[in-house]
Amino acid sequence: MKEDIRKIGLNKWEFDIFGFVETNLDWHLLKEEDKLPLRTQEWWEAQHISWTNNRTSTPRTVKQFGGTALFSINQAAHHVIDKG
Repeated sequence: MKEDIRKIGLNKWEFDIFGFVETNLDWHLLKEEDKLPLRTQEWWEAQHISWTNNRTSTPRTVKQFGGTALFSINQAAHHVIDKG
C-alpha cells in the first residue's frame, strides 16, 4: 500500500531525480527480492538507484535507524556516470 502511494505521487509530479531519507533498513541484510531495484523495477522505463546505511556498526537486525536512497529515473537514469 505505501509503495503504491509513493509510486503515484512520484509519477504525478514527474520527478527525474529524488531522494528518500530515513529508510531505516540495513540494505545488505535484506533478501535480493526485497531490495529497491527489484521492488521498483516495473515502476519506470529506466532507473538507477544508490542507497546507503550505517556500515560502521556491526549489523544486528534489518531494522536500522537512518539510511538514504537516491533515484534517477527514465531519461535521468541514462545520464548517471558514477556513484559514490
